[in-house]
Amino acid sequence: MLYSRPTDAGGIRVAVETAMTARLGPRLFSRRILRGFANESVRLGAFDQLRVSVSTELARFLDDPGLAPPWVAGHFFDELVAVLVALRGRDAARGLGRGMMRTGGLLEVLTPIIRFSLDFVGSRPDALFGNLQALASVVSRGTGLAWIAGEGSTGTIWM
Repeated sequence: MLYSRPTDAGGIRVAVETAMTARLGPRLFSRRILRGFANESVRLGAFDQLRVSVSTELARFLDDPGLAPPWVAGHFFDELVAVLVALRGRDAARGLGRGMMRTGGLLEVLTPIIRFSLDFVGSRPDALFGNLQALASVVSRGTGLAWIAGEGSTGTIWM
């Protein structure tokens, strides 16, 4: 159900409530994602700016991702993206995400799973995307994903 309500600032906050999100639990991401974010921000020349602009705890995790728990709370990633957007703009956040897919560890984690899925159930979009929740569980928890099939080979990914 989509609804809105006023925030303290007088603005509107929009939230999506579904049975799926209610049962998912807190958003958590693999420490590998944090490490990829840190490495990619270094490659983009944004690490030092990010490091001094985030909370003390997050800065400590960026300095040494090994200090972070195996599953890192989603609010740390919210903070990272918000700070990156504030410092460098939305294009920088998009670029960092694309870079993480290529060099930030996501590709090496997801490629064998995707390859297996395609070999096992076929190369149709629904064969791959029909298992999005399982694919995502390797690097995230508490994030709901679903494939909503369209006509032919089209569809929508719901997050």
